[in-house]
Amino acid sequence: MKKLSGAFYEFIEPVLEYFGNPEPKTEPHNAACALGHVVWNAVVMESLNPGKDYLPKAKEEVGIGILEIDRLIEILATRKRDCYGDDLRLIGAYDILKKPDGNFSLWTQIIELNKVN
Repeated sequence: MKKLSGAFYEFIEPVLEYFGNPEPKTEPHNAACALGHVVWNAVVMESLNPGKDYLPKAKEEVGIGILEIDRLIEILATRKRDCYGDDLRLIGAYDILKKPDGNFSLWTQIIELNKVN
């Protein structure tokens, strides 16, 4: 299985593109990561708890009713189900780290659960 940080960064690519591929640690980059974090975990929770709908709560958390955000949430939710549906790791904390060479890397905390209520 792919490292969670790599899968997560690929997963949020549509949002990064929407924001114009911002530089790491900028407000638009942080917003893309935050949106992806919420949607990834909501879809995982729905997979682990069939019949429970976590996506509306995720929308409330990030600003329901904002058409562009709602559209991005739907894009990410579909992407998670279609491309990363078998990956049931929850993302705890995450951070963008600057390496000594000046490049950035994404760090993610993995929360693996069999069943969450």
